[in-house]
Amino acid sequence: MNLTGIDISNAFEAFPALWEEFEQRFQLLLTIHDHIGVFMMPNGRRLLPRHNIHRATCCQYKIGKRLRCFQHCRHNVIVEGEKRRGPFRYQCWRGIVECVVPLFQGKELAATIFAGAFRDPDFPVDTLSRYYRRHYLAMPPWSEQVGNEVAFLLTLMGNALMHLANNLASEYTQAETGRKGQIRQFLINNASYQVTLADLAHHLGLSVSRTSHIVNELFQCSFTALRQQEQIKLAKKLLTDGSLSLREVASHCGFQNEFYFSRVFKQHCGLPPGVFRSRRPDQV
Repeated sequence: MNLTGIDISNAFEAFPALWEEFEQRFQLLLTIHDHIGVFMMPNGRRLLPRHNIHRATCCQYKIGKRLRCFQHCRHNVIVEGEKRRGPFRYQCWRGIVECVVPLFQGKELAATIFAGAFRDPDFPVDTLSRYYRRHYLAMPPWSEQVGNEVAFLLTLMGNALMHLANNLASEYTQAETGRKGQIRQFLINNASYQVTLADLAHHLGLSVSRTSHIVNELFQCSFTALRQQEQIKLAKKLLTDGSLSLREVASHCGFQNEFYFSRVFKQHCGLPPGVFRSRRPDQV
């Protein structure tokens, strides 16, 4: 797997190619849950489209049961990843075993990669339906040796991809040069916080009144409106690619609660965040 030579001109082809090369090498399926939108570029394009759903046959069995799968991925695995802060073996309620690699940006859990699917050699298969048992037994058995190798390489690749994704996002932002680019990048970097005009003024080394004038001149809107635009952009990323609840999305986007977030989101997008999410593909 060659991570060199990836830039803004080829990233949308190179990232999926690297992903598929890893899958073919280990005969596994990879899934990524992007919790903070790190693999979504400022223009809305995703670096790893179609890889946020668990594609193993056993995972797809009985779609109606997948709310339980959603809870498993949205809560249980995230909690375990934040606690362990490194690769681990995880077995879901269906008996499926996966190698899980949490990826962090600073102290924040940014994304989770799943590699699988494996079967547990000791799982009581007699309790399974005939159809599910047949597909379950067709999966390779989990072994610590394979798990350790996959975890090591996937951690290297995942961290490298995150580094590249952050660099690419910066390249997109740098298209807005000078003061405008500075302001946009500041808001993108701090979209999870309720930053103030005074915070931006301090960052730019200017007075609050001068900063307010510059924002209005460059963006034709107030600082508050501009900040909300960036918060809503982040919210769309998390609703589209993430597996967070509306309350968690609101918190990640700097809103005090999900009710205020829903009101602002509807003002900007014309529909509530729950409806926006329901019109997108399943995230698990």
